[in-house]
Amino acid sequence: SSLTFQGMAQAFGSSEISLDKELSRFIASGN
Repeated sequence: SSLTFQGMAQAFGSSEISLDKELSRFIASGN
């Protein structure tokens, strides 16, 4: 799962901060 997020972040040229934000959102909706 982490690799998928990393891949998407790189594809969109997002920073680690954006990745962290998306990950937090993913975890929030997962819980």
